[in-house]
Amino acid sequence: MQNGRLTARFTKDEFLALPRHVLCEYGLRAIHLDSIPVQGSPFIDSVSSAGVKQFTENRQNTEPVQNTLSVVNLSFGYGKTCLFHNLNYTFTSGQVYGIIGMNGTGKTTFAKILCGLIRQKKGTVIFSTKKLSAVKRKRLIYYLANNADSNLFGVSAIEELKLNAPFAELHAVQVLLDEYRLLEKAEAHPFSLSGGQKQRLTLAAAEMLDRGVFILDEPTSGLDAANMRIIAKRTAQLKQQGKIVIIISHDYEFLLASCDTILAMNKTGFTALCPKHDKEKILERMRGETAAN
Repeated sequence: MQNGRLTARFTKDEFLALPRHVLCEYGLRAIHLDSIPVQGSPFIDSVSSAGVKQFTENRQNTEPVQNTLSVVNLSFGYGKTCLFHNLNYTFTSGQVYGIIGMNGTGKTTFAKILCGLIRQKKGTVIFSTKKLSAVKRKRLIYYLANNADSNLFGVSAIEELKLNAPFAELHAVQVLLDEYRLLEKAEAHPFSLSGGQKQRLTLAAAEMLDRGVFILDEPTSGLDAANMRIIAKRTAQLKQQGKIVIIISHDYEFLLASCDTILAMNKTGFTALCPKHDKEKILERMRGETAAN
């Protein structure tokens, strides 16, 4: 479909035989999971554009500061039920991490502890060399919840971005909306947007905050391939700015396109997997999660 009109028709066999570049042109997801490339594919390599450079030039004038975010013996549970116990890991700036695991493992709870929305039962969160209280974590770490409606507060799309950066120039805000393919919706009320448009708007608003760490919980929920690639490009932009980016997702295609490291989470720790070298292991684990759930 294009502009409300049917432009092509395929039989099942014809559709399954379409090459990846044709699927990309149609804005469709990959059909065969085994054929999905890892990051470095053309649509991720070409991150920078004139608009991106205009928006980020002030942040990129200086060399990004190298920071780490560490969790030490982090534990949490409800009553006598232990959700996870003694988690240890160090996240490094300029890297994108994916977190996978079965539903109920505690991925979202872990994210909320990192950003100070929930207090851990035991353990410490350290940014570089400083221990962070829950209050300090709220100022440093941005958490984007997986429910887009809960992240929207403005009366228009452009106002939504300006809420996070009141003194930003109008042109910079328009540039960022354009990068997310939302410029034509600049004056629309956020709740009048489609689910995918809301999801992109919340991510654009998150970018307006100059935080050291961004945690994105299911950021591609409801997005087609074309819009998923936009999010992958913007994630790569945050990485180039020296941010720590942590993505919680069940979206295998998006994780391969975006992440340097994928962490398989369970109750007692993380297993670090490299998308370029452990692609089959990642897919096997994610298929196991789907079967278990």
